[in-house]
Amino acid sequence: MKTSINNKNKHQVNVNTNNFVDKDVQRILEFLNILQSATYCPKYSIKNNYIYPNTYTSIIFSLIGMFLLSILLISRSYYLISGHFVLSMTSFITKGLYFDSIYYPFGFFINFLNGIIQSRNNINFVLTLQKVHRFLNTSPKHFIIWNWLSVASIVGLFIVIQYMLFITAGFNLFLINVVCALYVFDINLIYAFRTIRLLEIKLELWKCKILAGFEDVHRESECKKMFEAYADILQCYHVHKVCFQPYIMFYIFEVFIHILIYVQFSIDILKVGINSSHEIFINILVPLWISTICWMMKDIITLTLLNYQYEQFYIAMQSIQDACFVVLKRVCKNVRRLHRASFTKVRVCGAVRLDACLQLALMQLLTSYTFVLLQFAFL
Repeated sequence: MKTSINNKNKHQVNVNTNNFVDKDVQRILEFLNILQSATYCPKYSIKNNYIYPNTYTSIIFSLIGMFLLSILLISRSYYLISGHFVLSMTSFITKGLYFDSIYYPFGFFINFLNGIIQSRNNINFVLTLQKVHRFLNTSPKHFIIWNWLSVASIVGLFIVIQYMLFITAGFNLFLINVVCALYVFDINLIYAFRTIRLLEIKLELWKCKILAGFEDVHRESECKKMFEAYADILQCYHVHKVCFQPYIMFYIFEVFIHILIYVQFSIDILKVGINSSHEIFINILVPLWISTICWMMKDIITLTLLNYQYEQFYIAMQSIQDACFVVLKRVCKNVRRLHRASFTKVRVCGAVRLDACLQLALMQLLTSYTFVLLQFAFL
């Protein structure tokens, strides 16, 4: 029994004539795809139940969206630096706004470029996932509901909170809408951890099938089907790694830098509050400070969910190996061989490993630098 798993430099494939997508698979990914299109980052297009790479029209649409979002971010910085802000423009705040004017447009460019480069890889992911879903089928209703809940809890809830706090502080509606544009990057991570959750579900079904059908896996034909299903799941995982590494690396760096910026910004707010009137402190500075804290919480929660979901996927992969010890047949030996040869944890751009240790290391760094900022502020 032989199969081949392409490495990340071999994932570029041509979409053949057999690019039909089942209704079930479309329903599973529909909401996530709508969000990607709404944020100017479509990964592919599905027309008449057939999947295709992004068209020139879609690429132009994404390019226009990238420029619009970049102009919004740059305009926000110019608006605030020009004196339309409740705090005096310290050198730190000014530098932070200049940094945002460069870093966020760079992030939009990554979204745009990665969407074009990885379009065929994303199609490969969908078509391979479809093969797995046909063999390891289950009702997608629960997964679809959780897609909605993930977006509602991470994006919807925090957008409502930001609107309420900004309106309370008397901010211009333009600033509120610009802040909402930054949720483009959160949508990318939601897509990442929901699709890896989908692969985890398929692994759980694979494990249940091999343990429940102990007698069936003795047959050569069933062994071949089980092995091919595992190989397809692993191929989906490899394509997933390639497609989402740029998004994840950008977000990790963004979270680290901006949380430190938010900490210093909170310190500045408290310093201004000491010398301000009670009315300004309650009506403007407190909502602004709460908004900053909420944004920090949103970043940490999103990254924590991402790390948690990948850790759960790694645990599911290990549980497959444990199941193979129970059923000592040819299919299991091949799965273990394939796992040793092909599976590695995600190393984002070769720099950091995406697992539970990353969150601990990041929090340790943030804590250390936060204390440094506090020491400079109050000593």
